[in-house]
Amino acid sequence: MIVPSLTDYFLPAAARTIPADSWVFTGFNWPVIAARLARRLDCDFVQVLEAGVALDRDTPTLLSSTTDYFAYGNAACFQGSIGDVLLSLVSRCDQVMLDAANVDVLGHTNSTAVGPTNAPKVRLPGGGGAPDAAARARRLILLYAGRDPGRLQRQVEHVTTAPASGAPIILITRWGTLHLGQEPWLEVCVAERTEAFRRHLYSVGVRIDKARAARAVTSQERLASDAVLAEASARGYSQAANALIESRNS
Repeated sequence: MIVPSLTDYFLPAAARTIPADSWVFTGFNWPVIAARLARRLDCDFVQVLEAGVALDRDTPTLLSSTTDYFAYGNAACFQGSIGDVLLSLVSRCDQVMLDAANVDVLGHTNSTAVGPTNAPKVRLPGGGGAPDAAARARRLILLYAGRDPGRLQRQVEHVTTAPASGAPIILITRWGTLHLGQEPWLEVCVAERTEAFRRHLYSVGVRIDKARAARAVTSQERLASDAVLAEASARGYSQAANALIESRNS
């Protein structure tokens, strides 16, 4: 199956979910990269990190982790503890953005294990602060950058994170954007190379008949996406390095 590159839709779409003048909690990996791109596209917002810091401007260097204190420069507008962020500040944020490598139609994610927890085939890295952030999110954005639609399931094997009751849950993928919950539906679909994705969504109970075509990525968004991916690749993000090769070959 041919899949769209991450700059065909996924990365610009993720950046566009961040509202101007908002407070946004970003988990690590793709959320950090999407936040970097949003700033490069002139979105002014406050980025909240699990480490207990909030940033109100672009950092001199892309963070290599949420605890990369040396990369913050003079961008920090708040410094506290992990507890300050997860127990108090997250619930005041306009949006929470998290990575979701394995997610179901209700917005649950699994980063615990593949197979029984007492004898797993694969032990996954766990949720860190993501369960607390998801449970307190007023609006939850999940990012899945993988190439396998099967990672979106009817029900995940283990629930590591679960969204707050009533909170809007949006999943952004290479192929389009979905609204998750009790009545999941596909909102936006990349116009080409998505038939297998649509069939999979239908098989797990996602309504697909309301989908509209994604708007074209602008040249500004494409150039900014490639620049941020190159920066992330240089900072050790292996998935960003692969995405940059995909973008240049697409």
